[in-house]
Amino acid sequence: MKINCGPTWEERKERKEKAERARLQEWHDFFAILPRRTGDNKCVFLERIERKGKREIRQGFMDGIVVHFARWVWEYRGKA
Repeated sequence: MKINCGPTWEERKERKEKAERARLQEWHDFFAILPRRTGDNKCVFLERIERKGKREIRQGFMDGIVVHFARWVWEYRGKA
């Protein structure tokens, strides 16, 4: 008898991470605990704002080994 066990743990993890990355790349609500610049001369602190991320992959060297690492670069705007 054959049954469908569903996706493997790795497939579920990959799908979840992909969905989270897609969500963070769109504008989403964010509470600014630290001061954040939302415009040319406007900083927001302890308020709800929106942010959008862009994932940036960089290359560096550590002990003669090439290392790739990713970081998020955030863009902020005031809540409409």
